[in-house]
Amino acid sequence: MNAILQTLVAGILQGGIYFLISLGLTLIFGVAKVLNVFHGQAVIIGSYITFWIFILYGIDPYVFLPAVVAICFIMGSGIYYVTIRPLTKSKTFEDQALLTTFGLMLLVENVIKEVWGADPRFVNITYSGISIPIGDLVLIPVTRLAAMMIVLICGIILYLILAKTNMGKAIRAIGQNITSVMLMGINVDTCYAITFGVATALAGIAGALLSVIIPFYPGFGFELLIKGFCIVILGGMGSPSGALIGSLGLGIIESFAAFFISSKVRDAIAYIAIITVLLIRSYARRK
Repeated sequence: MNAILQTLVAGILQGGIYFLISLGLTLIFGVAKVLNVFHGQAVIIGSYITFWIFILYGIDPYVFLPAVVAICFIMGSGIYYVTIRPLTKSKTFEDQALLTTFGLMLLVENVIKEVWGADPRFVNITYSGISIPIGDLVLIPVTRLAAMMIVLICGIILYLILAKTNMGKAIRAIGQNITSVMLMGINVDTCYAITFGVATALAGIAGALLSVIIPFYPGFGFELLIKGFCIVILGGMGSPSGALIGSLGLGIIESFAAFFISSKVRDAIAYIAIITVLLIRSYARRK
């Protein structure tokens, strides 16, 4: 029973990281209708920034986290203005944006390999091996608990921004009816840029949190991207609540698959489960 409960908690904590990744994906798609293939690489950029700041200057990853948010927000907004904005007037905007972000992902991944190599990296902080006991049943690693708390804070802040601020309401309105928003005189470009910036900042946070939990490498971003897309599809494109449910579900499935079968087939079991759910959903809709 203790092992099963521990596995369940591990899956929920992992699902929190997945939620942060998929939230950025679903935010961009819900607003701009863009499948941002670069998103996974943005996670890895957050990891590498955190790693090198820790190695060169000894700054704790959690202390440096606000700077990671700022850097990734600026990067995301810049990517929109440089690569996505020129495509918005095209009749095939969604397709061109997809190909552009795919090319950007390959470019950044190969640049990272050339500059820093393909070897796995890990931020080995002094308290990374410490766990907090919850009664006599569960041990929760400090880094994973901190990650979950930060994920919750990010989710609450994002909700408040989207629900309570004028800019957040404008961003949500664009996702519903962009024509009406333009007629009201709202600057759509600014809203898009902020959306890309926020989504990339969320990816950067996820990368910083992952860097103290598991080793990362340049190609790891693509693996995270695939999982993010699976979650978004499973929970519904453009649905934050669906992304939360899908993320927790994927994390729990992976955790139990690794416990009962093998960590080597964990990803395969998770993808099979997702495909099964989608097939069942499709069959139910036909009925």
